[in-house]
Amino acid sequence: MLQPTLLLLLLAVSLLPVCGQKISEASVLEGSTVTLRCPRYRWGRKTCWIRSCEHCDGDACIQNDLEQIRMTGAMDLVISNIHPEHSGTYSCYTGNRFFYYGKFKLTVVKGCTRDLMDNTAFPGNDISNHKFSESATALKCRERCTKDQGCQIFTFHKNRKCYLKASPAGTTPINIKYVKTRTSGYSLRNCSGIVIHPAKKYSLVSEVKNWTEAQAYCQQHYTDLASIHTAADWEAVKQELRSSSRNVWIGLHREDSNKPWKWSTGENHMYLKWQHGHPTTNGHKCVYSSESTWKETPCNATNVNNHVCQDVHQVNGTTTKTYKNVAGGSINMSAAQLDCESRNKTLASILNQEEQEAFDEVAQKQTWIGLHYNLTINKWKWSSEEPFEAWDEEGEEHFVVINTDKTWQAKNCREQEHFLCFGDANPVNDTTIDPTIPTLDYLHYYKTPKTWLAALEFCKDQNSTLVHITNSTVQEDVTWLLDSEDLPWGVWIGLERFIFQSNARWVWVSGEEVNFTQWHQCFPLNTPTLYCGKMIWDDDEESTLKWLGASCQEELPFICQDLNH
Repeated sequence: MLQPTLLLLLLAVSLLPVCGQKISEASVLEGSTVTLRCPRYRWGRKTCWIRSCEHCDGDACIQNDLEQIRMTGAMDLVISNIHPEHSGTYSCYTGNRFFYYGKFKLTVVKGCTRDLMDNTAFPGNDISNHKFSESATALKCRERCTKDQGCQIFTFHKNRKCYLKASPAGTTPINIKYVKTRTSGYSLRNCSGIVIHPAKKYSLVSEVKNWTEAQAYCQQHYTDLASIHTAADWEAVKQELRSSSRNVWIGLHREDSNKPWKWSTGENHMYLKWQHGHPTTNGHKCVYSSESTWKETPCNATNVNNHVCQDVHQVNGTTTKTYKNVAGGSINMSAAQLDCESRNKTLASILNQEEQEAFDEVAQKQTWIGLHYNLTINKWKWSSEEPFEAWDEEGEEHFVVINTDKTWQAKNCREQEHFLCFGDANPVNDTTIDPTIPTLDYLHYYKTPKTWLAALEFCKDQNSTLVHITNSTVQEDVTWLLDSEDLPWGVWIGLERFIFQSNARWVWVSGEEVNFTQWHQCFPLNTPTLYCGKMIWDDDEESTLKWLGASCQEELPFICQDLNH
């Protein structure tokens, strides 16, 4: 388990356009110290951090309390000894009208988290690294970290390299940075078959829309249309709908009557992880798990030597499920179920990939689970009655409402109904931009690949030119513009050198000399074939664009810059 040491959260977020908000998400362990960095702070400019959560004032600037929350001279927000009540969305606003430049959604967890944080790196503190095969993912890197007794955290690079890391307690800070090509997470040694489903926040929207319009509204203003997985979720939903007298759209839907129900977040309502070739049509009605996949077998089979029981606790909307393996000898599925009941538990259910991982942490070889085929309704069901359902009737339609009787009913998606969203409110930013803050209106990124000369001619047709990066401000603006782009081969800029001179100096298209530079460590090279300039992401300096010479015949995306800027 990570010690309560300094957790430096340096999530380098781009300038966010009004039309498309982007939030950096991170799970942090309780007891850590977190530092959030305002990515576009400039000295002397008024800066405000605002926190959005269920019980906090979403309009007031966060104030220093010196003991737990403080701001540094560079207006970083530091939260010491972080606890669950600090969870929420933190936004950095700068300028007289507080146009926001960074949003960070923090979830504080106790002792263990299975979250994989995409686009996030944990720099430094390496204890070893491993190169994986082409099929490897961050899950395999986490598995390696969990098996290594010295590993606490890890970072997986998209080139399939896995970095195992540890933090000396109380000495070296743990850095967390926003980097596109990385995925990071924590060792699972402290999880021990426990999975926690946090309480969901639901919001009724009393506007009438069809299902598709309702989903778009929820995705813009919250997280998505409501998903309901546990009895605790359902209690929260009923509380939010206590005064509703209309049908209400939720996120449950299916493509047609022969396809499974799924939530608008993409999750299947009924999670199934069959071994290849299963289930078969041989009439077997009970299921065991083996090596993270499932296989059906006769319910009276006695060659399954283990079973896993589960204990489920619900407190304040949070559901905690704990799995415990029982080596009960060769018993059938009914005996396994009775053994779990004698322990005041139920035979294990597995409702999603997170629960599968928790189950695998305690399961041994072939293990009974509580899935069985219900002949009455001709469906696979869990003996624990999970996942939660409240059907009135499924019918032939494909989109689901909660009706006035507080049961689920399938409806035509074109019907106009109120709807239920989940997640923290994320209102559209409609503030006025401070005119003293530079904008990116003068830069235009084009994704269609062209040769360098074709890109230049295209820019000229738009009354612009290939971008001239003549100072650090333009370099920063280009970095923000390209923040969400992978750019595996780079992007054209307005650098060139004379083709008939092997040692010719680099200049900008306008003829202006190059004074400010951001060359890659390998360049500039006076190679006879490299006469045009491009930018690529630097793997050594994360979230940094560096300049390279390139063959002018390469076809790359490019950036045009207005002539009058």
